[in-house]
Amino acid sequence: MVLRDTHSFKAVPRSGLFVVAILLFWNCTAIAFVQQQQRQQQRFLSTTTSINRVHFLPSWQSESVSRLPGRNAKTPTTTTTRLFEKKKQVVADGTQRGAYLLGVVLLACLWIFSVPPEFRRAYLCGTERCVQDRQAYLCNDCVTPEEWKRGIVEYYRNGGGVHFDFSVDPNSKLKVF
Repeated sequence: MVLRDTHSFKAVPRSGLFVVAILLFWNCTAIAFVQQQQRQQQRFLSTTTSINRVHFLPSWQSESVSRLPGRNAKTPTTTTTRLFEKKKQVVADGTQRGAYLLGVVLLACLWIFSVPPEFRRAYLCGTERCVQDRQAYLCNDCVTPEEWKRGIVEYYRNGGGVHFDFSVDPNSKLKVF
């Protein structure tokens, strides 16, 4: 009797037939779920009925009711409010107004990845103490915003262009590998 390890990934068969069987199982499960949802919708629709009160009245009363303004009136009713007026197609979630901001942010992200890593990884000096002593505790060899801007301008002036570099800082504490 040979015992197999059933808890590891190695125990899973890798044949094409196994993959087809799994896909068929998921397909059947999805079809059954959709059919169940449709049956529930039909059950809900069949239990609800709309009642038009005019049809339940005697004929002499239904004629007088049908002359009242409303759904059964012969003449259409009009309103002076703008409540039922057609509105322009406006996106309700506000994404139309944010499209400009999205474009600006995407351009800024593309640009920041085109800048060389030594500028992208630079720490900006936040205090005057860090400007005086850049090797001090929590200063991380920082640069002033003017130095950073000057370095970017020199980079583009010397022919620097868009070179996408997604490398990770080798001295980073957040390094995964």
